[in-house]
Amino acid sequence: MRTVVLPTTSDADGMALSHNGRWLAITTFNNGTLLISVAELLAGAADPILGRLEDGTSGQIEAAFSSDDNSLFVTDENSARLSVFNVAHALASGFDSAHVAVGQALLSPGPVGVALSPDGRSIYVTTEGPSSGPGYLWVLNEQTASQDPAIAITSHVGAGCNPVRVAISSDGNVAWVTARASDVLIGFDTAALVTHPQDSVKAVVRVGFEPVGLALYDEGRYAVVANSARFATSNAPQNLTVVDLEAALAGRAAVVAWIAAGAFPREVAIDGALGLVTNYDSNTVEAFQLPG
Repeated sequence: MRTVVLPTTSDADGMALSHNGRWLAITTFNNGTLLISVAELLAGAADPILGRLEDGTSGQIEAAFSSDDNSLFVTDENSARLSVFNVAHALASGFDSAHVAVGQALLSPGPVGVALSPDGRSIYVTTEGPSSGPGYLWVLNEQTASQDPAIAITSHVGAGCNPVRVAISSDGNVAWVTARASDVLIGFDTAALVTHPQDSVKAVVRVGFEPVGLALYDEGRYAVVANSARFATSNAPQNLTVVDLEAALAGRAAVVAWIAAGAFPREVAIDGALGLVTNYDSNTVEAFQLPG
């Protein structure tokens, strides 16, 4: 294990690995997004950071690479925008060169979560909205966003109070969203999101208190939801909820397990038969066995 100190920042809020496994993007909230060479990082290089992607926005939370890894999409919580960067151009011509910052899509207050459809054609973004207020799920055309993000928005729909994370089913048919202030996991029909957004909700599952992190496993049959309880004023349980998504879509009882977690479980990842969760206020990473 080794530690890399990130320059001019104390924050590392989100990260995304490119599909080819060569680059790691790390969002730093108010200091842009760092691009790191995975090969140099694993080899123990003193400085594996390739450069910084900036466009004048602030509040970078999550990032996602395009299916060809040429573009990077970054949510800007403080600027109500999705930023788009040409990674291929940055690596070839320098991070400060023209056209690296492609542009921005203006959304609504508090962009946080971002995910791409499995076929790479659509980008899904959550915007939290005001405190405990309504938020939205946005759909953008990926090809258009890579060239002119300002005109890439396809549709948007209400997604409960403070939607924060989004994950797409392996077949691309359902977008799952954690709505933090609603204490629910919501499933949206992705086809209906484009044609009839008002009819796109297909499942609503009551989970734990203030859900944030979300990961799918077993080819999208199950979801693990991290219930953060981050704004709790009492000793609310901080745990994970395992949801049977097929049951949820069929309107049946869908919660199959509860797993204890540390303080403010925030992000979830899947590694084979194990799940991993970062406990933000406990300064720990927890491993747990996946049910199912």
